[in-house]
Amino acid sequence: MWPNSNDFQLLAALCKQEPIQTKVVFVPSLQVGYHITTALASTGQPWANLHLTTPIDWVRQSTVPQVQAEGWTPLLPNYDLFFTAALVEETLEKEQATYFSNTTARAELARAFLGTFQELRLAGVRPEDIGDGEAAKIRELSMCYRAYVEYLQTQKYYDDAYLFTRAIDDLSEAEDRPDATYALFDETLLSGLATSYINKLVGDQVFRIGRPHYGRPVPAQSAAARFPDAPMLETSTSMSIGSGGRLLVGEGQDEDREHVRMVQVLGAEEEVRYVFRDILAHTHRLDEVEIAYTTDGPYLSLLHGLSERLQVPMDFASGLPPERTRPGQALMGFVRWIISGFDIAEFGGLCQARLITFGRIEMEGGRVPWSFEVASLLRSGRVRRGQRDYQLGLKRLSYELAQQKRENEAHGRATESLQSQIDLLEITSTIIKDLFDLLPSKQKVELKELTEACSTFLMQYAPIEGGYDQDARTGLTVHLRTIGEQVEISGSLQSLADHLLELLSQHRIEAASAHPGRVFAVPLERAGYTHRPHVYILGMDEGSFPGRGIEDPVLLDDERQRLRLDLPLRRPRPGERVWQAERVLGMVPGKATLIARRTSLESGSEYYPSAFFQQLEKLVGISQATEAPRSFLPQTPADALDRMELMLVSRRCIGYDNVVWQVSPWLVNGREAARGRLGAELTRFDGRLQRATPELNPANGKVMLSASRLETLVRCPYHYFLKYLLHIDVPDEYEEDATSWLNPLDFGSLLHDLLCDFMQDLKDKDELPQTKHIPAMKKLLREKAEKKKETTPVTHEAAYRADIERLEQAVEIFLNVEARQENTQPIGFEVSFGFGREGELDSAEPVLLRLTKDIKLRLRGRIDRVDKVEGGYAIWDYKSGSAYSYREASLNRAGSYLQWALYAYVLDEILKKEGREGHVVKSGYFFTTEREYGKRVAPPLPARHELGDRLQPLFELVSAGNFFHIQKEDHCTFCEFNRICATEGITPKKWEGMEEEIGTPGDTEAKVGRWLHG
Repeated sequence: MWPNSNDFQLLAALCKQEPIQTKVVFVPSLQVGYHITTALASTGQPWANLHLTTPIDWVRQSTVPQVQAEGWTPLLPNYDLFFTAALVEETLEKEQATYFSNTTARAELARAFLGTFQELRLAGVRPEDIGDGEAAKIRELSMCYRAYVEYLQTQKYYDDAYLFTRAIDDLSEAEDRPDATYALFDETLLSGLATSYINKLVGDQVFRIGRPHYGRPVPAQSAAARFPDAPMLETSTSMSIGSGGRLLVGEGQDEDREHVRMVQVLGAEEEVRYVFRDILAHTHRLDEVEIAYTTDGPYLSLLHGLSERLQVPMDFASGLPPERTRPGQALMGFVRWIISGFDIAEFGGLCQARLITFGRIEMEGGRVPWSFEVASLLRSGRVRRGQRDYQLGLKRLSYELAQQKRENEAHGRATESLQSQIDLLEITSTIIKDLFDLLPSKQKVELKELTEACSTFLMQYAPIEGGYDQDARTGLTVHLRTIGEQVEISGSLQSLADHLLELLSQHRIEAASAHPGRVFAVPLERAGYTHRPHVYILGMDEGSFPGRGIEDPVLLDDERQRLRLDLPLRRPRPGERVWQAERVLGMVPGKATLIARRTSLESGSEYYPSAFFQQLEKLVGISQATEAPRSFLPQTPADALDRMELMLVSRRCIGYDNVVWQVSPWLVNGREAARGRLGAELTRFDGRLQRATPELNPANGKVMLSASRLETLVRCPYHYFLKYLLHIDVPDEYEEDATSWLNPLDFGSLLHDLLCDFMQDLKDKDELPQTKHIPAMKKLLREKAEKKKETTPVTHEAAYRADIERLEQAVEIFLNVEARQENTQPIGFEVSFGFGREGELDSAEPVLLRLTKDIKLRLRGRIDRVDKVEGGYAIWDYKSGSAYSYREASLNRAGSYLQWALYAYVLDEILKKEGREGHVVKSGYFFTTEREYGKRVAPPLPARHELGDRLQPLFELVSAGNFFHIQKEDHCTFCEFNRICATEGITPKKWEGMEEEIGTPGDTEAKVGRWLHG
């Protein structure tokens, strides 16, 4: 197949004509040259003294040793981004620029300038060639370009343009030219300097290797356009052009149409899957397949992902970006973490994605935690950003866990789980410290220090899953070392990391040529040179091919032409890509398959085949009106590539459900649950357990209860079921709030502690609260706030001051209100029952509270405050929020809040047990913040049996095993489980139509109905 191709015939003719003479053939890339020499070797064609190279690599062989001996340093790819931004900004400010002065996107402007500078240099344009005309834009461009050129000369950095210039000068001074024969591939792109060098090198003695004519004009920068008069060698046989190429120039026959296939599919992933299915269906040898793609995204990642999943060996001509490998993803994430100021979102993402591993770390005294455990501990510590925040967050969590452990020990509860977390926390603290120790801590950092830290991170923390990851890590380590050794720059750690990230994103890993036994994936512009018989071209839709001719914003095409500079134009680029597609089709010796997507399954966007695709369809004889896109599912189970496709295509087969159950039982369970919850009948997925559960009845006197647990049952039995019976915990989500230092829970906790401690101190001194105590209470507040800063660090000073101001206002309000109290003697603070603490009014054991003959509640909790008042006792629960939902009417109906009534009964039992006279005559809520200004809500206490009668229907529901999503009011909006079941709530009106379906014993339906409407 290959020996019949046109370029092979021309090369064979050249070798035959000059069997011993040195032959230099300029090709588009060294990779292309490798593929050609490989094919020559496999056919036995003599090719002595044949050099297939690019113009710049031919120059490097003779020029680089001399240049480096003179002290010049190579300019690494993209390294000029490090200094171009500063150069451009400094020049524009110095020259008081007007055209480029209004932009705020300095980084993007520098990239645009850099691209233009590089094109100008390769074109051989000097700063003075641009001129200092009247146009401000051109004048400012000339000044910036001059500064860039002078910087390269001053720092002695050499680039490709400098090497070409030196090579041209050397040829001018040389008396003798190398005795060699030269040839050019038509598609080799030549800059102005490259063209000048070849003209100087060969004069008129150069041959073309390509085709006599094409269906479209050749690109202006190609060798075919630069050397249109160069002759082609004569061959003993006629030109051999692929079927697609013949069709496009009007020379195609019927057999050519059979060798060109046009395929439309539904999505980009299906394009790739179609290729693999076709290879499988026709049993093609892998080294007979070449896959060309028109754009890197999304095809490069899809090809790599699917080849890895299906274990199909594949070489990638352009290599892979670092983020396609696990070590690369880990390194990029580590650098982004530095750039973000060590934001927990970046580090947590690394841990959650398993892109950082601690398994290679040696730890004494405990096991090394998994990455997700480290992320969980950092979130629990409420870490946000900054190295200090990590230390304080872990310290805060250590304090909280130790306190919780002490409480568990005091109440005889298990502490093994807490101790395990404390052990992991200690190791995590060491791990985080070691990570930060990798990085330089100075204000001004050398780039080499950062690259060394990144190399160490790769070796110690990057995950490795196979040989490919090992090679990727090695390649990245070498790249980092090269950057550190050859780039001398310093700055802040974050600014250097930002530049390093850009260098890493441009780097490619494992760029490879085609090898036996492996599929070859290559960009369209470099396709066709392996001459494999089966070529697939992906991305032939209008969105991907031929693309748009987006002009250079620094120097537009019209300006390039007006200045008469030999620069590539941007507007013709779509046409040049079409020419490349025609070239590829002309080089395919076998069957070419072009694939276009019609939609994006991810976004739902619609696409149409490109004009080039539609032209070929007509030439092949396909009517677009009758050609429907192929389904994303294979036609038969035998065509399935993986288990997912096999399951989908087999879904109508007999026994499918049994197979799914064996392979993925959770899918069947999930489908059953979804159907059960969507149906009209209440099922176990709605909380109907379909069996009696008297052991779960909160009123049996055995279940340990708190007021908040009973309030949850009143608000929504299904919520109660999820939280207290299934023990489902919602992951904590901490969102940074720049307006608050403390979250509402911490704010209320600090205020509670302040009021309790201060009032206890007054009681010990036998004093009553007065306004004169405001300074002393504020002093205690500041002491507590300073201590709180150890566990909740201040990230926004203004937010800290605002919260302190709110707390001071609460202090003033509290004491002003208390000072007006008469006949009141505070006697108890944080009175506990059921927590093992003994003391005045405290009860070490839970309180067994009997509401009715059948309702006994075993309660534990804490009463914020107990006062001795006229006629008995009053108890208060401090609140730091709004009083809106604490309406007396709602409290009297035993609505969402029960604590005020339950605690009154509890204190009565405690007083009775201690033999004290009197009982609770008032119970309610005391709002201490500026929003409510000391408001107290304390409705008349109901009789115990009244409260019991109101709660009886709910207790009977629980005993019957029913935990329905019934609510008197809408409580779903702020519920922690609202993402699970917010749409499934049962309102009082909806309950009326469901009573007959419930089937609970006795008259429970009627009781629940009365409770809902009560």
